[in-house]
Amino acid sequence: MGWEAPQPEHSIVDAVCLVTGAEPSEVEALVRAVPNPLTVEENVLYGSPDASEELLTLAYVLCRLLRPQAVVETGVAYGFTSAAILAALAENGAGRLLSVDLPHLHLRAGQVVGAAVAPQLRDRWKLSFGPSRRVLPGVLADAGEVGLFVQDGSHLTAGQLYDYRTAWPHIAPGGVLLTDDIGPAFELFAWEVGVAGVLVHQSGHRKELPLGVLAKPAGTPVNAR
Repeated sequence: MGWEAPQPEHSIVDAVCLVTGAEPSEVEALVRAVPNPLTVEENVLYGSPDASEELLTLAYVLCRLLRPQAVVETGVAYGFTSAAILAALAENGAGRLLSVDLPHLHLRAGQVVGAAVAPQLRDRWKLSFGPSRRVLPGVLADAGEVGLFVQDGSHLTAGQLYDYRTAWPHIAPGGVLLTDDIGPAFELFAWEVGVAGVLVHQSGHRKELPLGVLAKPAGTPVNAR
């Protein structure tokens, strides 16, 4: 029997209130304000455009509430979550998104990555290609203090742990780590940093595992575990 996610799982509204202290009515209003993503044609590289609605909603709402100056993301594909983050930053009138993606080994793969991101949102976006272990440290150095880190790249335990451990020291006090499809890495990392993880239920095709959210304690200095 494989690993199973710990319980309980929360709704988006409850999870955001837990990690930010926002009022439910404010969070509910932001959930209703999440823009509809662009329509993207299916292609052989990434298959059906079935992004997690919960992930992009959480990313949008957290960006609106936290008002980060820098958001860092691993894993882009069609870019539905990227588009939601960029829309939130545009609404805030500040901030930028730095994304890392390892595209398929295909000559046209770079044309597909981020297809869901509208041209008018791209001025706040810097997209770097390559494996996370090679690219992420430099991206984080460029970002400075990170208000939100979104892990949706490697779903292997070693890959998730690397991204969490590399990004956490750069997350600002009160900032948030958000990760798709949690596994043993999330539980282990939450124990390592001594922060209680908040799980968010996901629904839809291939989404059996919850999202994970970790809020960095306000008294924790940047560049410290």
